[in-house]
Formats: sequence, structure tokens, C-alpha cells
Amino acid sequence: MALNSTTYSGKQFSVYLAVETTTGTFNNDDANYHRVDVEGITLPPFNPQQEFEMRTGSSRIAEFDQIFSSTKRVVTEFTLSGRLTQEMWVMMCESATGDEFDGGTGSDSVLTLGSYQGLNFKVGDDPSGATDFAYLLSVYFQAPTAADSYSLKSCTCTNFSIDADMDSAAGRFNYTATFQTQSTPTKGAVTMTDNAAIGTNFLYLSNLSQRNIDVKGTASQDDITPLFKTFNFAIDCPTQFLGATGANGEPEVWAKALPELSITYGGSVKYDNETDQMVEAFRDAAEDSYLTLYMADVAVAGTTETPTGVFFGASSTGKFGIWAGKAKLTSCEVSSDDVAMVNFEAKVLAPSSGNTLHLLGGDNAA
Repeated sequence: MALNSTTYSGKQFSVYLAVETTTGTFNNDDANYHRVDVEGITLPPFNPQQEFEMRTGSSRIAEFDQIFSSTKRVVTEFTLSGRLTQEMWVMMCESATGDEFDGGTGSDSVLTLGSYQGLNFKVGDDPSGATDFAYLLSVYFQAPTAADSYSLKSCTCTNFSIDADMDSAAGRFNYTATFQTQSTPTKGAVTMTDNAAIGTNFLYLSNLSQRNIDVKGTASQDDITPLFKTFNFAIDCPTQFLGATGANGEPEVWAKALPELSITYGGSVKYDNETDQMVEAFRDAAEDSYLTLYMADVAVAGTTETPTGVFFGASSTGKFGIWAGKAKLTSCEVSSDDVAMVNFEAKVLAPSSGNTLHLLGGDNAA
């Protein structure tokens, strides 16, 4: 056999996402796909179930006929990471929470989590449309040689996180998204020509001109306007794959947020006499402290504690924002950098009444 001199760069691989318009069935409609920004990817890792244990009656070497190797009922997990765009923000927030940006029209589109009960899908479910990323996703890994590409159906985002540093890339947000599927991958080419361009609507920490942290409880400090150096936000939503159907025993039901949907945020803010109260709130001597967070590129309608009307303003022109009503600090300390900073992390919790979280999705252009 002649030596193959062809070489490829890891940057020649592409990744495309689309909603499954019929749950459990790979979406073959080229027009539904979005090419996403990834900093580096080849192909998803495959982990077949394998057993090599020797059986009785063998010699001193395990026999080939005794091994077990199967791709059935295998969870395939892969991670994508890259620059955060407004389109990716919408798609991943919906996939990770199982909820939709539906709180308004145009630039007022908001994803609202109230008393969250999770979300379940079953084979054959029909989403409301090709942009309903709250449902399961079809993912296509396009290799430089089309025939060596892979298709993965019924994927769900189990963890989505974003982070930005004002001292890096002008404060541009990056994302990391982890996906899982228990459906069997398929090798082969799929046409991807309608949506070959990636989104270029990048999001920056500096976009979030409206910033407010309220420290509630005995250690209170209302209306802090924090000066952020870094900020991070994460949604963790484990998914259970239930039942078995077909020759490969693929799932019949997908149950999200089991055992819980976990939402966290944190970062580094300038230390001063106001942000110092965050340290006291973490000490929580009276055991009653919590944080309210509002960060967006448009002003809040009403107050940060009690938003009114369309949450981010009836004539919003923004596209990116986060509101969390009650969060408990899980860590908080003052750094000894050249400029003293408060480094903190907080977990978003459901209140006894009212909403837990609002996310601004802009014009929902995904």
C-alpha cells in the first residue's frame, strides 16, 4: 500500500447544531443547522463497553472469542468551547435549562425560570419549531473528508458556562458546553451548505453597562454598582436516559435536571466599603444573607428586586442580560493584588415565591 501523504489541521473540522424536529430522529434539514464557533475540535470521543476478563477453561491469555465489546447503551459525552456569540447564548441557555426565550418579542425575548420542575422528552415529541433549542439537538461533526464525518442525534447540553476577563480579549466572553447522548453515532457525510458561516455577534463583559448587586439580610448594602474584572456564569443540568427502543437500545425518555438544576455565578469585583459587605454576607452571622444580581446592556424595568412589565424594558434594544433574585455566597475573599479585589462565587436558589432567574436573549436570532 502506498504511503498516504495527506495531512489535516485540527482547525479543519467543523461542528453544526440543529433542533430535532421529531425527538429521537436526526434532523436532516440543512436549513435548520447552525455552524458554531469552536476553538478546537476533531471528532467526539467514543467509549464502547468492553470486557476482557478471562473465563474458566482459558489458557494463561484471555481468548479473543471471550471478550465483550458493544456500542449499545453507551453515553457519548463531548465538550465544545469557543467565543460566545448571541446565537450560541440563546441556543445553549435553552438546551441547558430545557426552557425557551419567550418572555417578549424581538429584542425583549426573555427566558424565565420560576418554580422549576424540570423537563421530560419522549420519542416522537414534536417541538414547537426549528428554533426551539429547549428540545434535543442533532450535532454534526464535519471532518475534512466528508465521508469520515459523524452525526449524533438526541444530544442535550448538561453543562453550559461562560466567563470573561476585562484584561483578556477586551473582556470578550468565552463559552464551554458539555453534551451527552445515549443514541448510537452514525458515520458518513451530511449536506451542510446553507449555514456554513459561524455567528459573529460576539458578547463582551463591557456590554453589561447596567450592573447591580444588592446584599440582603442583616449585612445589607443595596444598589452596589460593582466594577468587575472577571465574571462567570454556569448552568448545570444532569440528564437521565430512560427506557430502550430499537436494535441499539436507544432511550425512550430523556429526563432533565435530575437530581437538580444548578445555577452559579461569580467573579472578581473591586474591593471598597460597599463590596466589603459581601464578605460580611458570606460570614452571615445572622444567617439571613443573600444576593440579588442584575447585569444587562439595558436598564431594568422597575427595580432589581422587583422587576415590572417586560423585565428588561419595553423598548429594549439589548441582547444580553442576567437577573438572579436570590443567591447564597459559597465563597468570598479579598485578594492581595495590586488593586484589592473581592473574589466570590454564589449559587442561585429558588425563592418561596416569584421567579428564580431571568435571561435576556435579545432578538432570539438563533
